[in-house]
Amino acid sequence: MMILVLVIEKLATSLYEAHYTDFSGIEVRAASQHESIADALLYCGQDVPSEFAQYVEIQYGGINSGTTSISNLRIKSIELAADLVAMVAQVAGPTK
Repeated sequence: MMILVLVIEKLATSLYEAHYTDFSGIEVRAASQHESIADALLYCGQDVPSEFAQYVEIQYGGINSGTTSISNLRIKSIELAADLVAMVAQVAGPTK
């Protein structure tokens, strides 16, 4: 069973691109665009068949969230998105 790497990049305000790769960096699905991080997570959770992969590692803003189940992307997309934003803010530190 494969573990995917879901890479989410912010392109502009309310525009995110998501693509998934295997751990060697080979893209396994074409990139898709979404209005929010939560939308990107939900899309990935609905798009990946369970027989293809059951786990995903999420990368956003230079951080890695660790591994979670594909089903969590469907169930907890808003919570996971908030966690990603908080982790990126923590790494960035206070703004001046």
